[in-house]
Amino acid sequence: MEKMMGNLDVLSMGYGVIPNRMISDRHLSIEAKGIYCYIAACTGSGETDFPSVELICSDLKISNQRFRKHKKELVERGYLTIESGQHKGKFINNRYILGNGKG
Repeated sequence: MEKMMGNLDVLSMGYGVIPNRMISDRHLSIEAKGIYCYIAACTGSGETDFPSVELICSDLKISNQRFRKHKKELVERGYLTIESGQHKGKFINNRYILGNGKG
């Protein structure tokens, strides 16, 4: 995959919009900001299914525990809402909804 990506335009896989308010929020860790940016890039690309926690952790090179800790910051500060992913009683990937943060 890395060899293939070297020949692609940086925007060819989609992109997202990152609010200045979130980036400048001093209550958020750099990890929380990275997770937000990752999710924003996924939702900004027009994809209808969202990445699994496993994929996010792999792409960001962080542990599941680290992901959950910093994702919690985003939820507490109002930048992220998570809807449980279930369809007909089976678990599917969560739906991530980006928010504006708390005033």
